[in-house]
Amino acid sequence: MFHAKVAHATLLAARLATLLGGVLLVAPACARAADAAPVPVPALTLDEAYSRTLDRHPDLRRLALRQAVLEAEAASAAQRPPLMVGATLENAVGTGPYAGFDRAELSLTLGGVLERDARRAARTAVATANLAGLDTEREARRLDLLAEVARRFLDVLAAQADASALEATLGQRRQAVAAATRRVSAGASPASAQLLAEAALARAELDLERSRAGGESARRRLALLWGERVPGFAEVRGDLFALPRVPDHDALAALLERAPELQRFAGEARLREARLQLARSAA
Repeated sequence: MFHAKVAHATLLAARLATLLGGVLLVAPACARAADAAPVPVPALTLDEAYSRTLDRHPDLRRLALRQAVLEAEAASAAQRPPLMVGATLENAVGTGPYAGFDRAELSLTLGGVLERDARRAARTAVATANLAGLDTEREARRLDLLAEVARRFLDVLAAQADASALEATLGQRRQAVAAATRRVSAGASPASAQLLAEAALARAELDLERSRAGGESARRRLALLWGERVPGFAEVRGDLFALPRVPDHDALAALLERAPELQRFAGEARLREARLQLARSAA
């Protein structure tokens, strides 16, 4: 009897240990599942897409580094030629009467290159023109990127609208299949009517999957502009049919005069003139 009680107690202890072990194993798994739960991401707006692209696009970062180089070159071009200091020690550490430093002679020299102010001004003008050209190039690249962001953003927005319309169509096709099934069951329609409704439903499902795949591709193309391989947003928010107000003729003409392409032509002309003046000053 005593042995039976001991065996029963041992069995209960083993079951309790197994139960506790299972709880200890399940708890970390539940915690990891809670940690891995997806965090809802708000919809992306066009302004946010603009901001991310301007902050992270590699072309604009490259131009910023290039600007630092050109600014250093401009600062160097504005400097006058450096003065050279030299020293010569003679009749020292020799033999005989020239042993030691009793008869040592130390000569100090200070030399430099005399440069005309016109040459330094021409060199500075070339560096300034290079900087101005970089500013124009950066502005042109910035506008190109903003236009590309708008195009890709509209592609995502159009894909979302297309998927939404196809979801509504899919719902109608399912209702049509249900209605055709009831009519066939009641003998009011031939079986071919149900088959046609099911075929239309299959086409609607295929169109929806194709639209969703296109939307995912459009989201990836948009996110690549700021270096994200996996989009950090599920959808975009905007009005697909909202059109901006078109400025009048005078405003468009003023904008055209400030266009980076025209500014680049003027900057290249100034750069060629500065280089010509630099070459003349060296003659």
